[in-house]
Amino acid sequence: MGEASYQLTAADFAEAYQAAYRAGMLSWRGALYTLVLALFLTLVMTLAAQGVWPGPWPSTILATALTVVTGLVVFVILNHHVFIPANAERLFRNMRGGQGEARLAWTDSGISATSPRGQVISIWSDFERHLETPRLLVLLPVPGNALYVIPKAALTDAALSDLRARLAGHGVPGAGQPPR
Repeated sequence: MGEASYQLTAADFAEAYQAAYRAGMLSWRGALYTLVLALFLTLVMTLAAQGVWPGPWPSTILATALTVVTGLVVFVILNHHVFIPANAERLFRNMRGGQGEARLAWTDSGISATSPRGQVISIWSDFERHLETPRLLVLLPVPGNALYVIPKAALTDAALSDLRARLAGHGVPGAGQPPR
């Protein structure tokens, strides 16, 4: 059994969500928005290029494609560096018990997190994958459940090794491996 106590910050929460987004676990909604935006921009720009839509629009298909690609790149950059951190910080502020000391305990059967507002208990099969950033260990759940965000500074080297071993022993893949 391992234990750790820590207090999350909004920056920890934002970093965890960015890591999850990069891993593709939270990007399905962003991908859908990006696809809809790309289709809409392509339709508008194509109509403009064919003269159907009046006004000073680009007149070639190449200009249309470049505009759509540029828009998508800007969207992805803004999503990763502005929208996700802002949303994560808003969720953190609204989260009950997010601001306060949390206790984490894990055994062979699962992991539990206790905060001033309550306790959450998860079995290892509740997690699709885990990620590590230089500062955090992030447990990514099956859809519909909350992330477990664990600052590595709260874990001793032995506790971090034990937690990694339990994740591997229960088949929770790490980054770069397909989720189960």
